[in-house]
Amino acid sequence: AEALDVVGDIKVSTDAHVGANIVHDGDADTSINFAADDIDLIVGGETMINFTEDGTQDIVEIGDDGDIDIKLSGGSDGALFVLGSTGNVGIGGTATPAQELQVNGSLQVDETLVYDQLLNNTSGGAVTVNWTLGNKQKITMGHNVTFTFTAPPGVASLTLFLYQDATGSRTATWPATVKWPSDTAPTLTTTASDLDIISCTYDGSTNYYCQAGIGFNP
Repeated sequence: AEALDVVGDIKVSTDAHVGANIVHDGDADTSINFAADDIDLIVGGETMINFTEDGTQDIVEIGDDGDIDIKLSGGSDGALFVLGSTGNVGIGGTATPAQELQVNGSLQVDETLVYDQLLNNTSGGAVTVNWTLGNKQKITMGHNVTFTFTAPPGVASLTLFLYQDATGSRTATWPATVKWPSDTAPTLTTTASDLDIISCTYDGSTNYYCQAGIGFNP
C-alpha cells in the first residue's frame, strides 16, 4: 500500500560492518539502530548532528563548528533557541539571547534558588567589586578600602559581605552611585572578625540603593 512496505529489518552494510537497521516489532516502538560508535548527519557538507557513544559517555552534539543555531518550535523565534555562535540560550521567544540564559516571561522556581558561593574579593586600598561575576560577594577587609562597583547587566539585587580582619576598625569609602537612607553611609563595625552585610538594589542604569546590617558575629 506504500511506496516502500517492508516487513522485517532493513540492513545497510559496508564490507563486514553493519551500518544501520530499521526495526518495527509488532506493537513495539519503531527504531533506527546504528552499529557504529560515531554517526554524523551531514547536510550540504556541514555536520549538523553528531552522535557519539564511547562506552562511558553518550553525546549528541548539534553543530560541531559553533555556527549552527538550535530552535524548538513555538512562535517565530521558537520556544527555545540556542545561539550557536555564543552558546547563549533564549526561552520564551528570543533568537538573540544576550546572556547565557535569557527568559522572556515569568520564571517559576518551585524549590530553593541557591548561589554556588560567595565570590571572594581580595582586600587592598582600592577594590573593584565586579557585579557581573555574581550577585553575592564578600571581602575580608585588611585595609581601609575605597570601593568601585562594576555594574551588572540589568536591574539586580546584590549583597556584599564585609568581614573585618583580625585587627578590626577597617573603614569603607563608597562610590557616589551608592545611595543610603537619609543620604548617610553606615558606620561599619569596629570589632575584629565581625561581619557587616550590605544589601543593594541596582536600578539598571546608574545607582545602587543600599542598606546595611551591622555587627554580626559569625
